[in-house]
Amino acid sequence: TQHLVLLLNFYANAEAYPFWFHNEYMENAERGDSPQVDIGTITREKSIVIESRTYSNEESFFSLEAKRLGKLEKKRQKEYLTGRFEKKKYLSSGGVERFKQGIHGGNLKYGAIIAYVQICDFSHWHKKINSWINTLIQKKIKSPVKWTQRDKLKKKYVKSVTAKFISVKPREKDSITLFHLWTNLSSKKSKLK
Repeated sequence: TQHLVLLLNFYANAEAYPFWFHNEYMENAERGDSPQVDIGTITREKSIVIESRTYSNEESFFSLEAKRLGKLEKKRQKEYLTGRFEKKKYLSSGGVERFKQGIHGGNLKYGAIIAYVQICDFSHWHKKINSWINTLIQKKIKSPVKWTQRDKLKKKYVKSVTAKFISVKPREKDSITLFHLWTNLSSKKSKLK
Protein backbone atom coordinates (compact mmCIF):
# COMPACT_ATOMS: atom_id res chain seq x y z
CA THR A 1 0.00 0.00 0.00
CA GLN A 2 2.88 2.34 0.73
CA HIS A 3 4.21 1.72 -2.78
CA LEU A 4 0.72 2.24 -4.23
CA VAL A 5 0.36 5.62 -2.47
CA LEU A 6 3.72 6.75 -3.88
CA LEU A 7 2.62 5.67 -7.36
CA LEU A 8 -0.80 7.35 -7.07
CA ASN A 9 0.81 10.59 -5.91
CA PHE A 10 3.35 10.46 -8.74
CA TYR A 11 0.55 10.26 -11.33
CA ALA A 12 -1.65 12.81 -9.51
CA ASN A 13 1.28 15.27 -9.59
CA ALA A 14 2.22 14.47 -13.20
CA GLU A 15 -1.36 15.07 -14.36
CA ALA A 16 -1.83 18.11 -12.07
CA TYR A 17 -4.89 16.59 -10.40
CA PRO A 18 -6.39 18.81 -7.68
CA PHE A 19 -5.93 16.11 -5.02
CA TRP A 20 -3.31 13.87 -3.42
CA PHE A 21 -3.25 10.61 -1.45
CA HIS A 22 -2.38 10.26 2.23
CA ASN A 23 -1.11 6.94 3.64
CA GLU A 24 -2.69 5.87 6.99
CA TYR A 25 -5.16 8.76 7.06
CA MET A 26 -6.66 9.42 10.52
CA GLU A 27 -10.46 9.45 10.32
CA ASN A 28 -10.74 11.88 13.26
CA ALA A 29 -7.55 13.84 13.97
CA GLU A 30 -9.06 15.25 17.19
CA ARG A 31 -9.11 11.78 18.74
CA GLY A 32 -5.87 10.41 20.11
CA ASP A 33 -6.96 6.88 19.23
CA SER A 34 -8.50 7.61 15.82
CA PRO A 35 -8.98 4.73 13.39
CA GLN A 36 -6.87 5.05 10.26
CA VAL A 37 -7.97 4.17 6.77
CA ASP A 38 -5.15 2.90 4.55
CA ILE A 39 -5.46 5.74 2.01
CA GLY A 40 -7.25 9.07 2.26
CA THR A 41 -7.80 11.39 -0.72
CA ILE A 42 -7.37 15.09 0.02
CA THR A 43 -7.84 18.19 -2.12
CA ARG A 44 -4.88 20.44 -2.94
CA GLU A 45 -7.25 23.41 -2.98
CA LYS A 46 -8.76 25.16 0.03
CA SER A 47 -11.81 22.93 -0.34
CA ILE A 48 -13.67 20.70 -2.78
CA VAL A 49 -17.41 20.17 -3.25
CA ILE A 50 -18.66 16.67 -3.95
CA GLU A 51 -22.41 16.08 -4.25
CA SER A 52 -23.23 19.33 -2.41
CA ARG A 53 -20.89 18.58 0.51
CA THR A 54 -17.78 20.71 1.03
CA TYR A 55 -14.58 18.98 2.15
CA SER A 56 -11.68 21.06 3.47
CA ASN A 57 -8.06 20.38 2.56
CA GLU A 58 -7.75 18.55 5.88
CA GLU A 59 -10.56 16.05 5.18
CA SER A 60 -10.51 12.94 3.04
CA PHE A 61 -13.26 13.02 0.45
CA PHE A 62 -12.63 9.43 -0.68
CA SER A 63 -11.23 6.64 1.49
CA LEU A 64 -9.54 3.43 0.38
CA GLU A 65 -8.89 0.39 2.55
CA ALA A 66 -6.49 -2.32 1.36
CA LYS A 67 -6.76 -6.04 2.12
CA ARG A 68 -5.02 -9.20 1.01
CA LEU A 69 -6.91 -12.13 -0.49
CA GLY A 70 -5.03 -15.35 0.17
CA LYS A 71 -1.91 -16.18 2.18
CA LEU A 72 -3.52 -15.22 5.49
CA GLU A 73 -3.68 -17.33 8.60
CA LYS A 74 -7.04 -19.11 8.98
CA LYS A 75 -8.49 -16.75 11.61
CA ARG A 76 -7.90 -13.78 9.25
CA GLN A 77 -9.21 -15.32 6.01
CA LYS A 78 -12.48 -13.33 6.02
CA GLU A 79 -10.77 -10.03 6.95
CA TYR A 80 -11.75 -8.53 3.59
CA LEU A 81 -15.31 -8.49 4.98
CA THR A 82 -15.36 -8.99 8.74
CA GLY A 83 -13.35 -8.79 11.91
CA ARG A 84 -12.72 -11.66 14.27
CA PHE A 85 -12.80 -12.72 17.89
CA GLU A 86 -9.48 -12.86 19.66
CA LYS A 87 -9.28 -13.69 23.36
CA LYS A 88 -13.08 -13.29 23.60
CA LYS A 89 -12.86 -9.72 22.27
CA TYR A 90 -14.16 -8.68 18.85
CA LEU A 91 -11.62 -6.92 16.63
CA SER A 92 -13.28 -4.74 13.97
CA SER A 93 -10.57 -5.45 11.42
CA GLY A 94 -12.82 -6.30 8.47
CA GLY A 95 -12.42 -3.88 5.57
CA VAL A 96 -16.03 -3.82 4.36
CA GLU A 97 -17.40 -4.07 7.89
CA ARG A 98 -15.46 -0.93 8.92
CA PHE A 99 -17.14 1.04 6.11
CA LYS A 100 -20.55 -0.37 7.12
CA GLN A 101 -19.92 0.68 10.74
CA GLY A 102 -18.81 4.17 9.70
CA ILE A 103 -15.35 3.60 11.20
CA HIS A 104 -14.00 4.32 7.72
CA GLY A 105 -15.71 6.90 5.52
CA GLY A 106 -18.44 7.63 8.06
CA ASN A 107 -19.35 10.89 6.33
CA LEU A 108 -18.73 9.66 2.77
CA LYS A 109 -21.08 8.35 0.10
CA TYR A 110 -18.28 6.57 -1.79
CA GLY A 111 -15.20 4.57 -0.83
CA ALA A 112 -13.07 1.71 -2.08
CA ILE A 113 -11.50 -1.54 -1.03
CA ILE A 114 -8.29 -2.49 -2.77
CA ALA A 115 -7.60 -6.22 -2.85
CA TYR A 116 -4.17 -7.66 -3.40
CA VAL A 117 -5.02 -11.08 -4.82
CA GLN A 118 -2.14 -13.33 -3.81
CA ILE A 119 -3.50 -16.74 -4.75
CA CYS A 120 -6.25 -18.03 -7.04
CA ASP A 121 -8.03 -15.81 -9.55
CA PHE A 122 -10.65 -13.06 -9.51
CA SER A 123 -13.51 -15.46 -10.25
CA HIS A 124 -12.58 -17.62 -7.25
CA TRP A 125 -12.57 -14.65 -4.86
CA HIS A 126 -15.75 -13.11 -6.29
CA LYS A 127 -17.63 -16.37 -5.62
CA LYS A 128 -15.95 -16.90 -2.23
CA ILE A 129 -16.70 -13.40 -0.92
CA ASN A 130 -20.33 -13.51 -2.07
CA SER A 131 -20.70 -16.91 -0.39
CA TRP A 132 -19.30 -15.42 2.85
CA ILE A 133 -21.84 -12.59 2.50
CA ASN A 134 -24.61 -15.21 2.15
CA THR A 135 -23.39 -16.76 5.40
CA LEU A 136 -23.40 -13.32 7.07
CA ILE A 137 -26.95 -12.65 5.77
CA GLN A 138 -28.04 -15.95 7.30
CA LYS A 139 -26.25 -14.92 10.55
CA LYS A 140 -24.09 -18.06 10.58
CA ILE A 141 -21.06 -15.82 11.15
CA LYS A 142 -21.18 -13.23 13.94
CA SER A 143 -20.95 -9.61 12.89
CA PRO A 144 -21.83 -6.32 14.62
CA VAL A 145 -23.61 -5.09 11.47
CA LYS A 146 -26.54 -6.33 9.40
CA TRP A 147 -25.73 -7.82 5.98
CA THR A 148 -28.13 -7.84 3.01
CA GLN A 149 -28.20 -8.83 -0.66
CA ARG A 150 -27.07 -5.28 -1.51
CA ASP A 151 -23.72 -6.11 0.13
CA LYS A 152 -22.88 -8.64 -2.57
CA LEU A 153 -20.20 -7.71 -5.09
CA LYS A 154 -21.47 -7.04 -8.61
CA LYS A 155 -18.95 -7.42 -11.41
CA LYS A 156 -18.10 -4.34 -13.46
CA TYR A 157 -15.13 -5.83 -15.33
CA VAL A 158 -12.48 -8.52 -15.03
CA LYS A 159 -9.20 -8.27 -16.92
CA SER A 160 -6.01 -10.29 -16.61
CA VAL A 161 -4.36 -8.13 -13.94
CA THR A 162 -7.21 -5.98 -12.58
CA ALA A 163 -10.88 -6.34 -11.74
CA LYS A 164 -13.60 -3.99 -10.52
CA PHE A 165 -16.73 -4.83 -8.56
CA ILE A 166 -19.28 -2.57 -6.86
CA SER A 167 -21.58 -2.92 -3.87
CA VAL A 168 -23.90 -0.71 -1.84
CA LYS A 169 -23.39 -1.02 1.89
CA PRO A 170 -26.39 -0.10 4.02
CA ARG A 171 -25.44 1.65 7.26
CA GLU A 172 -27.47 2.69 10.27
CA LYS A 173 -28.54 6.09 8.85
CA ASP A 174 -27.48 5.97 5.20
CA SER A 175 -25.45 3.85 2.78
CA ILE A 176 -22.05 3.93 1.13
CA THR A 177 -21.19 2.74 -2.37
CA LEU A 178 -17.96 0.75 -2.38
CA PHE A 179 -15.77 0.17 -5.39
CA HIS A 180 -13.82 -3.07 -5.06
CA LEU A 181 -10.58 -2.59 -7.00
CA TRP A 182 -8.57 -5.78 -7.26
CA THR A 183 -5.10 -6.45 -8.59
CA ASN A 184 -3.61 -9.86 -9.28
CA LEU A 185 -0.27 -10.25 -7.51
CA SER A 186 -0.05 -14.03 -7.82
CA SER A 187 2.83 -15.24 -9.95
CA LYS A 188 0.85 -18.21 -11.20
CA LYS A 189 -2.64 -19.70 -11.00
CA SER A 190 -2.39 -21.26 -7.58
CA LYS A 191 -5.11 -23.12 -5.76
CA LEU A 192 -6.35 -22.37 -2.27
CA LYS A 193 -6.01 -25.35 0.04
